[in-house]
Amino acid sequence: MSTLTIDEAFEHDRLSDAEKDQWAKLQKKVRKHAEKLSAQRIFGDAADSGVVYRWGVAAALRSACPANWQLLSRLAATGKLSPRYSKSIDLVRLAEDFCDDVPGPRADALESTQAVLWAAAMPWLTDRLPTRLWWDLLGKLQHSAEQQRECDQADATARLILGGELGLTMAWRLKDLPSCHRMREASVKVVKEWLNAEGDAIADAMRGGRNARLVAASLLRCEDLFAATTKSSFTKRQRAIASDVATWVAGLTSPGGQPSLLIDDARVDEAVPDKYFRDDVGGAVSAQPKRPIKQTTGLLERMCRWDPETLRPAVEAALGVSQSGGRLAWSVSLPESLIHCDDAKLGVMLPEWDVRRGRTVIDYSQPDCRIEMCCGRKQLLAGQWQTMIRFGGIEQNSEGEWESTCEYSDDDVHYLEFEQPWSGGLMLQRHVMLLRDDRCAMLADSVLPSPEADPDDDRLIQYVSRLPLARSVQARDELETREVYLHAKPANSSGAKTRKKKASSLADALAIPLSAGEWRVGPSAAQLDATDDGVLVLTAEARTALFAPLWLDLMPKRFKRKRTWRTLTIADELKRVPSDQAVGYRVQMGSDQWIVYRSLRGQRVRSVMGKHLIADFFAARFHMDEGDFEELVTVEGSQDD
Repeated sequence: MSTLTIDEAFEHDRLSDAEKDQWAKLQKKVRKHAEKLSAQRIFGDAADSGVVYRWGVAAALRSACPANWQLLSRLAATGKLSPRYSKSIDLVRLAEDFCDDVPGPRADALESTQAVLWAAAMPWLTDRLPTRLWWDLLGKLQHSAEQQRECDQADATARLILGGELGLTMAWRLKDLPSCHRMREASVKVVKEWLNAEGDAIADAMRGGRNARLVAASLLRCEDLFAATTKSSFTKRQRAIASDVATWVAGLTSPGGQPSLLIDDARVDEAVPDKYFRDDVGGAVSAQPKRPIKQTTGLLERMCRWDPETLRPAVEAALGVSQSGGRLAWSVSLPESLIHCDDAKLGVMLPEWDVRRGRTVIDYSQPDCRIEMCCGRKQLLAGQWQTMIRFGGIEQNSEGEWESTCEYSDDDVHYLEFEQPWSGGLMLQRHVMLLRDDRCAMLADSVLPSPEADPDDDRLIQYVSRLPLARSVQARDELETREVYLHAKPANSSGAKTRKKKASSLADALAIPLSAGEWRVGPSAAQLDATDDGVLVLTAEARTALFAPLWLDLMPKRFKRKRTWRTLTIADELKRVPSDQAVGYRVQMGSDQWIVYRSLRGQRVRSVMGKHLIADFFAARFHMDEGDFEELVTVEGSQDD
């Protein structure tokens, strides 16, 4: 026989000496081909120590790359086992466990990438696994790839990695097996179909934020495999789609290389070290700006090849390697600083790409949004933004997914708005606004009755919002007002001298509950408190409808200025509008002033501070010297507007 079939291999113990010799020849042939067209020839320096197969793994796991992955990635790329891990890991048991739980039709990106890793290591497993197990593993990998190729969802991330990259890897590594060699053409088609799906494919890949790096890594490996093993290549448009994926990766990267939204369900005891993400970061991007992109090891470096003029400065700015503000902003081409996909339900809001200006990331793909807000290099908020609502004394619950209702961006402001249906006929609308040059932000919720609700239904709405502070943030109350200072310092770093300083001199941000009374003495329908477990709790009460805005000043040099905020009077035909129909607020920090208006019921022309409005939401700077408004954003009541 010229080659062994899987069934014949299963009966290997009963093969004749001649047939066993044929199997040995096949093993040698497979390994020889793997050495001739090695991973180093395909992937360049990124194949060193198997780095190319570890890209994005730590980011997806939110922890260090596991020892078994370290072992297999080195074997797959170099054909060698690391002494550090080989003595403690049973490779046979590892393969058996994978065969028992091989990725199926609903595999996630990490499981799919693991299958690619096993496929890349197959030539070096021929003499390290029992023959029967090796062929069993081969069959499982082939079946997994075939399942995904037959999937009719062209934009699915698993189809890209399993149906596309896995097939390409097997056709490259096991070219001498006809069943593997035949997978190449179909796999190329799958990868191109995924890229041609464009926005839908990116939305599926970015949902939740975990898989961005894994997808970028798969695309990089596929492109290299195209060039080395096929007669195909990415088109200009397909490289542009890959560049869009890379832009998301850059936008979701923190200084040090950590991915955004690292904290998911709860505050953890220890920070995730930057060293876990070294395989993604590689060397400093700007250390050798003329270095060929092929000769780089990091994912963030390598993906810059899709659009060096745009992606390289974006990655450098995200990592803090260089600055993107000032004159540099005019001399480089940077991506848009608001990256939002309503299908992925994920948004990244950057005042500038310069890491010193901070960033806000919002993921609304889950019932409770996840938020990460940075002030410069320091995290202020990180985790789940939870909401509780009681209506007429009855606890209410969310009853559907968040849906984007408004997106707006210009040189002054980034604004996102989305809503979620709740029981009791209520709708929760969430507003996230970032004032780019002013270095302020507003996080707000509106609790609205359904349009069919009885206008005379004045049951009490009791609202609680829980915003998670980052683990390093300490919150200190302003003694006389209801403001809260936030400063990102480790709890054990405060010495005697530090404790003597005023809270304002230590703060990185100032949180202001606009709907609350300014002074702590006296009643207030809203309250802002910081809990011992690191949560900012904003509570509010109102009848019929409610707006609960939290203003965040992110410019510490303003904290020593005189400041105040006030609830404004809203008028309609010379009559005062009750707070269940519309509300307005003014906040002043020294000479800087802003106003916020929110309509809660009805489409009416109303006036606030002499400004006539017919809008659901309005925000503006107020210039006191001239008495006029500089409009920032106006939402006029429909998604089209």
